[in-house]
Amino acid sequence: MGRFWRLAGLMVVGCVVAGCTPGGEADPEVSTPGVVASATPVVTPSASPTPTWSAEEQAAIDAVYKYAETWTRISQSMPNVDVNEIWQVAGGDTTNNDLAEWMKWEKAGVHLEGAPVLTLSDVAKGMTDANGTVYHVTGCQDISQSYISNASGEPATEKKRERYMVSFDVLHASRGQYLVIKDVALEELC
Repeated sequence: MGRFWRLAGLMVVGCVVAGCTPGGEADPEVSTPGVVASATPVVTPSASPTPTWSAEEQAAIDAVYKYAETWTRISQSMPNVDVNEIWQVAGGDTTNNDLAEWMKWEKAGVHLEGAPVLTLSDVAKGMTDANGTVYHVTGCQDISQSYISNASGEPATEKKRERYMVSFDVLHASRGQYLVIKDVALEELC
């Protein structure tokens, strides 16, 4: 618990991607993914000491921000963008889920407006196997300044909540690459 509070003192803020809109419930035709991204992390001063992360932990955090930045850029540029760029920063179910989501968005004629804010607070090393080592990264996503928009710029879905915890699994592959392989919007508010 002490490590969580120590890490919680680090506020990394940036552009984040989340398919969301102002309001209440999600449109069943256009669901919203549970991950977000950041273009340029900014450290907010805190009374807590700055966490000391290993080079591998920092690389996992950087991978989450790169994934989120890519996701945001693609989501804001729909439908005139190469969605396959996501393969450069993500893999497995995360990539498949993102591609399926963007297919729905293209069919519905929607895209992301604005950019959510992601604050990462913890990173922990997980299991290692033949594929590599998994790192678990958690934080808070604020989607109050972003939404899914139709072609005329109007919100196409409603937000269920504006701030919630998110969790990412990052694979440090045996060939050296860091890829986001899982992203989950948690029920816990932040």
